Amino acid sequence: MREEAGKSSIKGKVIDELSDNPIKDAEIILQKGKLRASTESNNNGEFEFNELSDGTYSIIIKAPNYESKRISKIILSRNETKNLGVVLLSPIERIHYPIRFHKSYDALSLRSVVEEKVFMAEAPIGGLGTEEKFITAQVRSDFRDAILWEPTVVTNAAGIARVKIKYPDNLTTWRSTVRVVTTETKVGQNISKTITRKDLIVRMEVPRYLRQKDEVTISTIVHNYLSEEKLTKISFKAKNASVVKSFINTKGYENEAGNQNKKSNTNEWRIKIPKNSEIRIDWVINVKNPTHEIVLTAEALTNEESDAVEMKIPVEPYGVEMVESDIASTSDYSDVIEKTILIPKNIDVRNVKLTLTTSPSLAATILGALDDLIGYPYGCVEQTMSRFLPTILVANVFHDLNAPLKEGTRHRRAELPKMVSAGLKRLYDFQHNDGGWGWWTNDKTHPFMTAYVVYGLALTKKAGYQVDKTIFERGIENLKSQLKSTNDLDDDTRAYMIYSLAFANDEMQKFDYDLFDKEFLSLSKNKENSYINALLAIASKKYNRKEFASISTNALLKTAIREGNSIYWSGEDWKYRWQEDKVQTTALSVRALLGNTDQTELIEKAVRWLLLQRRGTSWSSTKQTAMVIFALTDYLKTSKELDPNFSAAITINDEPVLNKFFTKENLFEKESKIVVDSKYLKSGENRIKIVKHGEGKLYYSSQTKYYSEEKLDDPITNVFEIERSYYFIKREKEGDSFIHRLTKFTGKANPGDEIFVRVKVKSKNSQEFFMLENPIPPGCEVVKENPPLADYFIQNEINYRDRIIEPPYWRWTYADKEVRDEKVAFFVTNLNKGEIEFTYILRAQIPGKYNVMPSIASLMYYPEVRGTSKFDRFEIRE
Repeated sequence: MREEAGKSSIKGKVIDELSDNPIKDAEIILQKGKLRASTESNNNGEFEFNELSDGTYSIIIKAPNYESKRISKIILSRNETKNLGVVLLSPIERIHYPIRFHKSYDALSLRSVVEEKVFMAEAPIGGLGTEEKFITAQVRSDFRDAILWEPTVVTNAAGIARVKIKYPDNLTTWRSTVRVVTTETKVGQNISKTITRKDLIVRMEVPRYLRQKDEVTISTIVHNYLSEEKLTKISFKAKNASVVKSFINTKGYENEAGNQNKKSNTNEWRIKIPKNSEIRIDWVINVKNPTHEIVLTAEALTNEESDAVEMKIPVEPYGVEMVESDIASTSDYSDVIEKTILIPKNIDVRNVKLTLTTSPSLAATILGALDDLIGYPYGCVEQTMSRFLPTILVANVFHDLNAPLKEGTRHRRAELPKMVSAGLKRLYDFQHNDGGWGWWTNDKTHPFMTAYVVYGLALTKKAGYQVDKTIFERGIENLKSQLKSTNDLDDDTRAYMIYSLAFANDEMQKFDYDLFDKEFLSLSKNKENSYINALLAIASKKYNRKEFASISTNALLKTAIREGNSIYWSGEDWKYRWQEDKVQTTALSVRALLGNTDQTELIEKAVRWLLLQRRGTSWSSTKQTAMVIFALTDYLKTSKELDPNFSAAITINDEPVLNKFFTKENLFEKESKIVVDSKYLKSGENRIKIVKHGEGKLYYSSQTKYYSEEKLDDPITNVFEIERSYYFIKREKEGDSFIHRLTKFTGKANPGDEIFVRVKVKSKNSQEFFMLENPIPPGCEVVKENPPLADYFIQNEINYRDRIIEPPYWRWTYADKEVRDEKVAFFVTNLNKGEIEFTYILRAQIPGKYNVMPSIASLMYYPEVRGTSKFDRFEIRE
């Protein structure tokens, strides 16, 4: 019902705080308890409410592009006129799109002009009837830290440029920075801010990732910034997970039935939230499905304003990842290939990922391998080089072959300059003071890494891209210096350095014939080492030493190893090193023999062997993949695979999954890749049949990934033995300072607890390019030590024994460390035989019962050489 009219009034004027200009059409909302009315300011910014009864009022003023303002405790006596004077509003943003406020009016309230009467109506805004008429919420799901980067915006003749911005769903303050430069090199800069906000907000606290079989507590906090208490319907949905229970986790709140802090099995609560207040509801969920993500949605609805958020959390499978690969090819006009994939009986088939690929040419195989290189998760010196260098070579070869590039390939080629520029910048940053490169920034200069980068820079420059001359020349000089001054380099290393210098000197036209002749005569004595002979053969051609090239290629022909219908080369001894790697040695040998028309059949069999070594769409490591791509692109120029005309069909357990015809039109497309739906798979044997009919060569490969629960309690220990342990960190005062002591971790932590993680790895042999990947318990965050060791002084811990507050901070035994959402990775260039220890600190945050998968120690370039720890259970509880 309407409130009886009185004889009091409130008036005022709305002004822009910066320009002192009146603000017209500002929305003025007058409130008295549950009664409210509204009006708008006139052209002079003035507003007035008349015929008001006595009592206490508040006013909210809203205008597009301005921060809202609230004036509280306006007390009116009978027959009183209250003049608020000038009300200043602060502008939010004058360039970008304005914030649009939601406006909804009660059917009984009257919007008046200044002179008209105003009646107070009993019913909240938006309430067309009762308070149970909740407003539908727009779901917020786009959360980003940065929303726009425009490097080149050109103004028109009037000096004006417009940029459209679509704000994400974050409720925050956005900062826009604009820098300008004129043709006369005049410069300027301006920073402006925009606020995106709501008066009713729901927030959700989630971990960075989860794992199948985890149980986690998701907290939702609802903030009521509206002008009065609101009955709020709070609901929660979990896709690919199940809600076990929920409960109010804020003291003093009651649900609609009056039961305080009542636990519930429902996904919905109705609670009265006072104004300027908040409430927390916790939802306990189980992650049972082995999906790649779960989707959580929380809603808070009132009859005036509502909000909803959607969050996606990656889900990792339960168990230790196992990978198996297979490959086949056929040139027969009609052929049937049958394969069997065995899935162990105790494996959850829903966790199995089977990927099949088919292609009519090495061209498609190469494109598939390029995608794997670009998507590799780590970025050391070698991987940075291996990402963009093969792409350069492939693009040039495809251009030479007049390949009809498809959209994906055209896009990659169009993006290539950006990729090269970013890669070169990273390599420049990695260069050491002596001109060489290591595996990472912080380790010693490494002769192989230096040689590989110099080789890559030479090919990049030859392809027409600008390379920093000073950095390139410093790298060449460092490489020469190491060759001349280091006596402990083995022959394999020296051969690769000579090979690299051949390409660099060819590009710079600065051949050092004396150095090359000296090294060749020394290295060529090892005639049984195919790796060395392949490098020397390629380098000799660059130096135009035909006699030297003939000596090396003849040695290669004598050391070829036949395996069925394939041929490969190996070094003198087998080691897990870049030297004498069979895949890379064979790739180099193919390149060394190309152009020798008498050896066409041998080369084809060597290419077949290389393809048989694939794991899915690439090879064991980024370096192997890059080296094979170099060989295959050279081979592609001379092969006869450029005229296919055949069909291929694949069935799995008699269910068709592929039926495709291959011609010149799709010759240069990427491999046909099929990720097989798990519904087609079963435990035990799975039959795959490939049927080919027509002219041309079919290449087929498969990769099966599954997760073994058996390996959780049965660690792999044949190469590395791993012991992982956790400790509480307790801060105690000692004298005038504080120290930290480690105490036994019970397996259960509270939010805010700091956990010390120690992983000991015992290596049975000396190894190169070692990597440790240690999973982070979901619900925990890695504590950033900045600067390292400055914040923690832990008794009896060598890496935390002294406070280091001056650079250089580096004291660790590893070359680099990377923190990801789900794991911490450590890298060691040269791992000695014996024990090494890795440590870092976690902070427990989100309550839950988590499964922590085993630590994995492996060799970066031979991932099959690995060891695992036991797995752990980790609980965070309030």
